[in-house]
Amino acid sequence: MTHAQPARSSSHRSTRTRSTRAVAGCAVLALVGLGALTGCGSDDSTDASASSSAAATTQSSASAGSSSSTLPADFPTDTVPLLDGDVTASSTTGSGSSESFDVTVSGTGTAKHAAAAAVKRLETAGWEVGTKLPGGTGYLLMGGDGQVDVAAQTDGSSTTVTYQVFTS
Repeated sequence: MTHAQPARSSSHRSTRTRSTRAVAGCAVLALVGLGALTGCGSDDSTDASASSSAAATTQSSASAGSSSSTLPADFPTDTVPLLDGDVTASSTTGSGSSESFDVTVSGTGTAKHAAAAAVKRLETAGWEVGTKLPGGTGYLLMGGDGQVDVAAQTDGSSTTVTYQVFTS
């Protein structure tokens, strides 16, 4: 005897999608954070494992969809303000309500200062910090338009900020 499954509402799917995105965002931030936690030093010190983790995350994200060093045409610049700087990598995955973007922008100063500047811009646009990783180089922000994960790293004299944007 078969039983009919109750129809799931779109709000249930939306909640499930947001939960999945939050878990994915936390995983990315955790990878960057683990590298940052292994190095104990000043804000200006670099940590090879943090750089490797973030580079691996950026590289795997870029290979998941179309990749470029220009901002995707449909990137939500009106709701997700980026730091001033050159876009050094970008990719788009999915479409419509399941579209996500990975964008890396060159920054200035230390990773901690670049991440704080990125978060300040996002907060001014209405995003709220949900999670801040120890060390101040990784954040997960939530807002009406979805979720933004911010991770900054300094590699030698170069600082980059990677945004992972999930639209809803």
